[in-house]
Amino acid sequence: MSTEFLFQPFIWRNFSLDQIAPAWLAIARDRLVVAATIAIGLALIGQPQRLGVLRFAPYVLAVVAGAVIGEALLSWLTPREDRQDVASWLGRVLRWTVVGGAIAGMVHFWQSGSELAAAAEEDRIQEAQARRHAASSQLEMLRRQIEPHFLFNTLATIRRLHETDPQDGQRVLGRLFHYMSATLSETPAQRSTLADEVSLVCAYLDVCASRMSGRLTVLTEIEPGLESLDFPPLVLATLAENAIKHGVFPQNGGTIVITARSRGDMVEAALLDDGVGLSGEGGGGLGLVNIVERLRLLYGPRATLQLRQNTPRGVCAVVCIPRQASTT
Repeated sequence: MSTEFLFQPFIWRNFSLDQIAPAWLAIARDRLVVAATIAIGLALIGQPQRLGVLRFAPYVLAVVAGAVIGEALLSWLTPREDRQDVASWLGRVLRWTVVGGAIAGMVHFWQSGSELAAAAEEDRIQEAQARRHAASSQLEMLRRQIEPHFLFNTLATIRRLHETDPQDGQRVLGRLFHYMSATLSETPAQRSTLADEVSLVCAYLDVCASRMSGRLTVLTEIEPGLESLDFPPLVLATLAENAIKHGVFPQNGGTIVITARSRGDMVEAALLDDGVGLSGEGGGGLGLVNIVERLRLLYGPRATLQLRQNTPRGVCAVVCIPRQASTT
């Protein structure tokens, strides 16, 4: 506001620099005094807590009060004829109110935008925490869904092998321990890799193969480079349990194939069996529902679980997740 004096051509045409400089300094001093009183008023009101239009009212009052006090202070410190004229004095107060109000308005809207951004970020953090908590709850439900008959029958198989083939019984016991330690741990890991999950499934299927006297064949086809990919714990294990219970076991044997491959920015992991197929005995509804819900919580709508008929028979369960996503 003080520099407008310097941009008037007639000033430079009619006055020398030694005359212009003191006049400009006097104007700048006056502007700074009033600006300081307005700034003090705005600082004193702090952050108004009212909402809507009323929230802006304290800013306006602070600007008007600062302008009045500033002009009154100048009238007392450097009395001039124009400062004693009421109309001129009110004109200056009004000008300060407009300018100061505009600046205060910009500050107000900037603060409001910052608050909205902070609130949105807080909502995003809370939503992410809720998603992690819900996903952890879904994981715990999957862990507790181990089939009791599987455990009892496996222990019976181990006892039989202890009498007929102790070395094989020891191997099956080790594979059972591997599987049980992951599914029933009191402090389960929240992060897992595809290699971890395939290893866990293979341990479970090894135990099942012993129970079926070797009538179960397990194959894995994992695309190189995907072994270290983050993968949701126990998803493949739950699909394997369903394949054994509702597909392979009813026909007393078969083949299970575990595959994983890239599909653009997605990864597709599948578990295929050649059991009785979708037209056979149904089951596994709760486990599959938990998988779908957990995938949604972890990755959003892009992650999917699909069940379809395998060729020539059996079921193909396919899990698709974003390649760069994390399960934590």
